Amino acid sequence: MSRMTGFALVFAAGAAIAGPAAAACPGGREEYRDSQAGLAFEPLADPRMGAVVCYPSTVFRKVEEADGRLRFVSDDGLAWFTLSRERGEDEPGATDGSAREAMAQALEELAAERADVTYRRQVGAWFVVSGYRGDRIFYRKTVIGPDGAADTLLIDFPRDQKPFYYDMVERMSWSFKPKG
Repeated sequence: MSRMTGFALVFAAGAAIAGPAAAACPGGREEYRDSQAGLAFEPLADPRMGAVVCYPSTVFRKVEEADGRLRFVSDDGLAWFTLSRERGEDEPGATDGSAREAMAQALEELAAERADVTYRRQVGAWFVVSGYRGDRIFYRKTVIGPDGAADTLLIDFPRDQKPFYYDMVERMSWSFKPKG
């Protein structure tokens, strides 16, 4: 199993576990406690989004809004994440089919970008895809809400910074879930 596949499998396992309430952000793994003890994770529940996420506010301080997306950039400008919401067609009830269809569309877009998708998983109303775009790692989790809208967390960072971002991305993934 490749290192990236193992990386993605850990995320997927965490995503399958019910996340904490928005007020409680998940703690990191023991092996990261010393090196990342100074990180402060805060819940973000923007009223325009149907999902919440806990993010390391001490790493991602710059916020930009463009095209209905919230974009957070690291202080060095090398890593970023976005939160976005695509409105559904007012179809009540998210189905496995809508998540499957959304994942298929995401995979088509990634193929057009020549991304190397190393992991994909769809369960119920959510899916995850992750892999490489050149010298960068991407992680995408999309959750389809009861109204058919899709909330997406997309994280992108340099491959050589994986040791620094690994635990942060995992914790963000665990916390990304529909509001409520």
